[in-house]
Amino acid sequence: MSYSSYLEVGNRDPGINVGFLVRSGVTVRSVTQHGKSETYLNPATNTNDLLHDRPPLLLEAAVEGIEFSVLVIHNRSLISIDTERVRAKRLAQAQSVASLAQSLQDRKLIIVGDYNAFQFTDGYVDVVGQISGDVTASENLLSGPDLVDPNLINLIGRVPAAQRYSYAFRNSAQVLDHALVNQEMAGSVLDIQYARGNVDARTTESNDVDSPLRASDHDGFVVYLSAPGRLGPGDTGHTDDPGDPGGPETPAVSEADLSLRAESRIVSKRLVHYNIRVRNAGPDAARNVRVTSTLEARGEFETSTGGCEEDPNGLPTCSLGSVQAGETVYFTIEVALDGRSENLVTYSGAVESDAVDSNPDNDDSGATPPLGAPPAPTELAARALSETEIELRWRDNARTETEFAVFQQGPGDSKLRLIGTAPRNSTSTIVAELVPNVTYRFAVEARNGPLASERTLRVTATTWTAETARCAEDDFLCLGRFQVEVAWEDGEGRTGRGMAERLTARSGDFWFFEPANIELVVKVLDGCSINGHRWVVMGGLTDVGVEITVRDTGGVGCCGEDVSELRGWALRDEVRRDGVPVRRGTLASLTATVGARLIDSLQIVLSLASLQGRSRRRLLLAAPDRSGSRVSI
Repeated sequence: MSYSSYLEVGNRDPGINVGFLVRSGVTVRSVTQHGKSETYLNPATNTNDLLHDRPPLLLEAAVEGIEFSVLVIHNRSLISIDTERVRAKRLAQAQSVASLAQSLQDRKLIIVGDYNAFQFTDGYVDVVGQISGDVTASENLLSGPDLVDPNLINLIGRVPAAQRYSYAFRNSAQVLDHALVNQEMAGSVLDIQYARGNVDARTTESNDVDSPLRASDHDGFVVYLSAPGRLGPGDTGHTDDPGDPGGPETPAVSEADLSLRAESRIVSKRLVHYNIRVRNAGPDAARNVRVTSTLEARGEFETSTGGCEEDPNGLPTCSLGSVQAGETVYFTIEVALDGRSENLVTYSGAVESDAVDSNPDNDDSGATPPLGAPPAPTELAARALSETEIELRWRDNARTETEFAVFQQGPGDSKLRLIGTAPRNSTSTIVAELVPNVTYRFAVEARNGPLASERTLRVTATTWTAETARCAEDDFLCLGRFQVEVAWEDGEGRTGRGMAERLTARSGDFWFFEPANIELVVKVLDGCSINGHRWVVMGGLTDVGVEITVRDTGGVGCCGEDVSELRGWALRDEVRRDGVPVRRGTLASLTATVGARLIDSLQIVLSLASLQGRSRRRLLLAAPDRSGSRVSI
């Protein structure tokens, strides 16, 4: 047995590089370095700096007739993660690797190396999530778009919990070294095991030049690959008869709770993808896992499959080999329909294996995607909110839309152009970054994947000129020199604007859903004789997220100065709970956590003093049970 080395020098020479040692018997097709000259915007210097110190290296190889690709990476460490530069670089690296991984989805792919990241998000950047395609933007300080579909699978889920570590930081065992595989490769994975020696060694070994344990502070791993159905290392698949050691071997009886889920995605009018997921909830491995599928459509169709080993068409049976306890495997069925089959196509499937299934009720799944275009939205209306913003509202008449497309025609546009989308079930959106005192045209259409409804009739609205007053609007409240407007969102994608009702010259309220249900109360107090400030007091009576914008239209301040000549206001906040002040402070900007619900007698009091600053502030009140519990100005 011999090994051949493959290494490409990166952007730090001398320094750490990534490479391969390839055993004899493996045929190397190619070794390619990626992204060596790729750059990212360094926010600390506003310059384009090299992205990869150790650029990813791709090995294309074959063994025993199995073609596969191995991508080795070594990403930026967590050192100085509290700086913008490091966070931006880690995100850019993860996005770069994710883009490369997506371009390699048509082959058996495994991505290995020192990710310098946990299997879960660190709260700054979810490196593993970005690369695997399983990332939640709200859980991270920085996040990019999901570039990987279908998702990659992290093999750390196959490792016993007690063995899930490859590095120790200040005696804290953690996983930094991962192996991610795509669905094409998943059926060929038998096992993953970490080799022990470095992490568990004494720290004094690192100073002993004669000790092999000083070579690394990480433990590497071994991923066992084979054709589906073959057994992993140390796994015999049988038990010996203890009464007759020389007699025949008796197969072991295993128990595995398999479940099947099918999801559809419309690619075009004549192309549908079904993403099939099989999960083994244990307690044992399931061998010879098979999914039997049925497709029914109006007219003829053709199918092809990715991630299904034995039947290239995926129908009627797809063999997935062995699925370990706790593992999830995927495959995709692509259905190409003829011109008569644009209205309905139905998938149904069932999973089975050689193991006893303790819960057979979840073995079946089906999906019937609506292939037709959704009904068009109606009653589109547009109105200006400011010099640069116009709000669009419409009636949602569809149940199958995936999003709404928004079109705009402004100065210099010969026709309507797509400017963005709104989430499904939306009935409004705000178009921003417009030009003051300009008339714009708008239209909206509903979309079901690539299938679109007819567009609404065009509507127009003209942005404000500077200092335009809006006290006559139903959703705008004027309290003396202060103008108040409110926007709400319920944490489930629905948004809207509060409708204002004036109570007195200095107070008013807002309702969101019906006039009899008051959601927010606002009043202005003249505290000039008390502390030289006017106060804007707001009390929330709602459990949805609320954004309140308060504008000062100018006038005379407490000390007689002409406020209209000042550019803005300094802010001082006071948080009260049950009438008792719990925090005060003069702030240029505020980001604080509020531990009480808005309905628990919590109020925010803003005392405005005439100082140089910004002319507009936004107050965001959010109920903790839906939109997060925070207050920011």
